[in-house]
Amino acid sequence: MSTEQLATRDDIEIVRLDPQALIAQAIEKGSGMDTLERLVALAKEVNAERARGAWYAAMAEFQRRCPAIKKTGRADIRSAKGSYSYRYAPLDEITSTIQPVMGELGLSLSWRSRVEPAQVIVSCRISHVLGHHEESGDIAIPIVQGDGTGATPPQRVGIATTYAKRYSLLGIIGMAPEDDDDGAHAEPAKPAPAGAPTAKAEALGQEARAEQDGEKPPSYEPFGAITMLQELGNGRVDGKMVEGYFGPGVRTKGQLDALKGSDLDAFKVGYDRLRTDYHAGKAGATAGAPA
Repeated sequence: MSTEQLATRDDIEIVRLDPQALIAQAIEKGSGMDTLERLVALAKEVNAERARGAWYAAMAEFQRRCPAIKKTGRADIRSAKGSYSYRYAPLDEITSTIQPVMGELGLSLSWRSRVEPAQVIVSCRISHVLGHHEESGDIAIPIVQGDGTGATPPQRVGIATTYAKRYSLLGIIGMAPEDDDDGAHAEPAKPAPAGAPTAKAEALGQEARAEQDGEKPPSYEPFGAITMLQELGNGRVDGKMVEGYFGPGVRTKGQLDALKGSDLDAFKVGYDRLRTDYHAGKAGATAGAPA
C-alpha cells in the first residue's frame, strides 16, 4: 500500500496512533510535496483534536477533585444611612483553592482585559499543556464614577477589573462559592414567561411594594429598583432611565446586580434617588443629580 493510499484511507485509527510516523514514512519513500503537505495538515488536525479532548478530560477531573471555594471575604459598608455587609469569595481565595488542582492536571489560567471609558471588559482563559484553551467570553463591569468612597479613578478601575476577573473565572470553571449570596451576576437575568412569576419573584415583588409604600426601610435589592422603574415607566424598564440613576453602563437588572456586588454605596445612592422619585410619582426629578 502506498503512502498516498495510507494517507487518504478510512482507517483513521492508524493515523491517530502516530501521524508523525506517516510523515517520516513519506519522507523515506520520497513522496511528493502534495502528500507531505496533506500529512502535515492531518498531523495538526489530529494533535488539535487530542489536545481538545485532553482539555475536557482535565476539566472534568478538576471539577471532581476541586475543594469547595469558601467565602472568606466580608465587605462592611458604613454610611450616614446605616451599616451593611455581605460575604464573598475574594479572587485570591478562589485562585489559591483551584490552582493546585489545576496545576496537577496540566491546566493554567490567564485573563485578557481592556478598559473603556465607562467599563472594564475581561475574559478568562483556561489552557492545557497540550495547547488547547477555552475562554469565558467577555464580562463587562461598569466603572462607577463619583462613588463617594474616596477611591481614585485608577482604584475604581482596579475594583471593576478584579470583580470581572472573579466572575469570568467562576464562569469558565463552572463553580460557585459556597453560600454565594453576594448578589453579583454579570449577565442579565432571563425573564420568566408572562403571567407566570416564580415564587421568589412574587415574594420579592411583595417586599419591594411594601418598601415603596413606606411600610419598611429600603431593601436595596435590584429587584426593588426594577419594580419601581417599571411602574414609573408604565410597565417597561427604560435602559436610559436605569443609567440615569445608577451611572454609565448600568442599564439592566444584571448590571444592577453587578453594581451592587462591586460598589454597594454607589448602588444605594442611585436607589435612594430612584425611591425619592418613585414616591413623588415622577421619574427623572433627581435622576440627573450627582451621585
